[in-house]
Amino acid sequence: VRKMVGREIKQHYPKEFNTSDDILLDVRGLTSMGGVRDVSFNVRRGEVFGLGGVIGAGRTEIARALFGVDRIVAGEIWINQERVDIRSPKQAIDAGIALVPENRKFDGLFFNFSGGPNISSAALKQITSMGLLQMRREEKVCRHFIEDLQISGSAASQLVTFLSGGNQQKVVIARWLFANSGVLLLDEPTQGIDIAAKVAVYKLINKLTAEGRAVILISSDHNELIAMSDRIGIVREGTIVEVRNARDVDQTHLVRASATDRIQSQAQGE
Repeated sequence: VRKMVGREIKQHYPKEFNTSDDILLDVRGLTSMGGVRDVSFNVRRGEVFGLGGVIGAGRTEIARALFGVDRIVAGEIWINQERVDIRSPKQAIDAGIALVPENRKFDGLFFNFSGGPNISSAALKQITSMGLLQMRREEKVCRHFIEDLQISGSAASQLVTFLSGGNQQKVVIARWLFANSGVLLLDEPTQGIDIAAKVAVYKLINKLTAEGRAVILISSDHNELIAMSDRIGIVREGTIVEVRNARDVDQTHLVRASATDRIQSQAQGE
């Protein structure tokens, strides 16, 4: 790891602590058609709130509900102490919520476009005039984020399909920075990328929290989740069963607390 990244292994998770006392997102009794059941939690400005648990526990479903992909049937979502009504991804984007999906190839990128259109796609109003797309504005935006997030310069002219996994992920995150999203849902943000690119994503998370944004981190890499989160909500069968300081959580606890009764019985039997 040290030879690939250029730093010691202990620096692999460059966590920064930027949590404030100001609650940015407050979720109360959220229930969705996608299997989320009575979920309640809050996230402060500058905080990384992790969602931990075994695969199938319902972590992604919580993100889908917050982003308006799965229909919400009960509960409330408050942002900046104002209740918001989210029935679609467009309403979620308008409310300042962003989603970096688990599968960027199918749900996160337009592979027939270069970096510019991918970055601007969530906030086209910012680069249009009288209904017409201003190409020079879009190019300027693309150059800004290429420099700011250290994205490969080829993203300005090359289709994103030819970018590395790490650069593709940065393009998706740049989209939500351009849209000025305050709450970012990061679902498996380092999946399928190399170690150096993972560290770059961790630094981006630090950048987001330093700017006062709230991050909800979903990761099946328990070391990553514990190292990069401030607090962790443990998800089990579509609901959050407990919330702990990340420093008080270990991998064994994550699995035991999130596993269903059936899985726990099988494990005890073995």
